[in-house]
Amino acid sequence: MTTDVSPQGPGGGVTSAALDALLGSTRGAVAIRGAAGWTILAPSAANKILKDGGSGADPSWATLSALIDAAMGGSPVRGQVLRRGASGWEVLALGSSGQVLTSDGTDAAWAAAGGGGGGPRCVTALAPAPVGPACPAGPCLRAPRSHLFEPS
Repeated sequence: MTTDVSPQGPGGGVTSAALDALLGSTRGAVAIRGAAGWTILAPSAANKILKDGGSGADPSWATLSALIDAAMGGSPVRGQVLRRGASGWEVLALGSSGQVLTSDGTDAAWAAAGGGGGGPRCVTALAPAPVGPACPAGPCLRAPRSHLFEPS
């Protein structure tokens, strides 16, 4: 197909009308050079990203999730963490049961959970005491005979 795109706009550039005649006027369409010549990549659904397929492949639309899966080796596993290492992005495999994600200030890594202050504790519940002979100066607190159990 040969289309004359000679109509020029100010400064000698090709006008929008000429490009519309050649490539179409669909908003969001992208002109790409395919194996057989120039073609139009139609707009995609919302929230898609234009993905370069590399040398010898045409660009295509992809979801962010698909691109992250590809960055994680193409076979993501539930629980993997994508982290930035010293030289690039890398996958941190899922830790063992009971491990927690820690940081040494530079890198994230899995480690055994540390102590958190022990087991449950007993907390005395305090209640306002009425003003009287025990509290002549005004409100004060008294400890009732009940206690609250607070899990760790």
